[in-house]
Amino acid sequence: MILAVARTDVQETQQLLASLAAEESAAESSGQEPSDDACPACCSSIAPGTEECPDCGIRLQ
Repeated sequence: MILAVARTDVQETQQLLASLAAEESAAESSGQEPSDDACPACCSSIAPGTEECPDCGIRLQ
């Protein structure tokens, strides 16, 4: 992610970056890796043999 910020927004930028870092850390620790029956793009549960993810529409086969 790239952020372009004016010098006057330093405090707000630091708060935003801290918030984003906390969210990223929480996502990494929750272990959201796709399982065998999950869409590789959005990690939604899918039925075995499904050709298209019902949530994001990606073709699976």
